Amino acid sequence: MLLAVPLLAVATAGALLSSCTDRWAGPTLEEDGKRLDVRENAAPKACGWEHVRILTVPAAVVASVTKQGPATGLLRFASDPLGEATMADAYRIDDTVPSGIVKTRYHKGGKELWIRPDDDGHAVIVLDSDDNTVERWPRIDATCLDE
Repeated sequence: MLLAVPLLAVATAGALLSSCTDRWAGPTLEEDGKRLDVRENAAPKACGWEHVRILTVPAAVVASVTKQGPATGLLRFASDPLGEATMADAYRIDDTVPSGIVKTRYHKGGKELWIRPDDDGHAVIVLDSDDNTVERWPRIDATCLDE
């Protein structure tokens, strides 16, 4: 009976850790007393985009590189390799790393978040050393993301 309690505690801790895997490692930012993280999630079911990934980034991270745009709140960027979402700009996979991009301190596994200073926050670059890919995730504003 004494072994069941520690095992239950370990199982509960493991479940809590696995539920936090969408968070990218990097500096912690706070705004109005709330913690703002870089997070990657599947698009909400309300959007109807089965294969779209959403990267939520504090606006302050983008503004610190571009020196433009809002410095508060959250911005969302989309990985949409199948073209399911309607966006003003296109998701792209490139063969080469764009010149002039700036590395942020955010990463998850082999993925690193980079930003182009001259892009005005319209997109972020995700370099994935595990897959050897360079992805341009455009900014997306869709009401279904708020549902």
